[in-house]
Amino acid sequence: MGLPWPFALRRTPAAAQAPGQAGSGCSRALFGQPLAALCGEDNTLPRPIQELLAVLHQEGPTTEGIFRRAAGGTELRQLREALDRGTEVDVGSQPALLLAVILKEFLRSIPTKLLVIDLYEDWMAAMERASKQAKVEELKAVADKLPVANLLLLKRLMALLQHIGHNAATSRMSCSNLAICIGPNLEGNMPCKHTLRHDTFTGAKGEALSDAEPVLSADVRLTRGRKRSQRRLLLLHKELVVAKLR
Repeated sequence: MGLPWPFALRRTPAAAQAPGQAGSGCSRALFGQPLAALCGEDNTLPRPIQELLAVLHQEGPTTEGIFRRAAGGTELRQLREALDRGTEVDVGSQPALLLAVILKEFLRSIPTKLLVIDLYEDWMAAMERASKQAKVEELKAVADKLPVANLLLLKRLMALLQHIGHNAATSRMSCSNLAICIGPNLEGNMPCKHTLRHDTFTGAKGEALSDAEPVLSADVRLTRGRKRSQRRLLLLHKELVVAKLR
């Protein structure tokens, strides 16, 4: 049964500009796979993702609410299934809003996440640096610990978000807005050991709570710890969007 849009691959100008495209098509499912397994032997991103990034680089700055607005459920499901089957998709003919949602789903499906869950403490330590310059340099150092495929996609993604953010007058998406919309797809759910911190059991100045003070339930402490962790992650995402990782 045919899909409701043309799927014959046509080389659009935007897609043709994607570097390393030749020979990097996917021969396996696209979603839910380790990123390194999807990349070519020369560490090129899978062709559908290269084409998608290229189209978003071209269309994203003039698409209002890109990465914030939702896409139609049926169209999203059909396009995702086609890409996952390895169908030759004319990415350039798809709406930018739909491609943005597909990209977020792809990022969310990476098993160990783009920022790599095991590097969480390193990312957070970088955010503790006092000066802006020191913070950026430390973020670059942590980024260099990423697998080659993850670092490649992270650089391409951040360049795209910076490009859209610099055109916020037309996209209506500032770098902060983009970080809010994209960030949760980069790191997934961090382990609980990172969200329930020691300071949730202490007073404002770090002293232990006395018996006379109300004791918060474990659920409340955990919730507060998660919210604190989420705030720190949001700051990390904002820093990554504006940082020059190249």
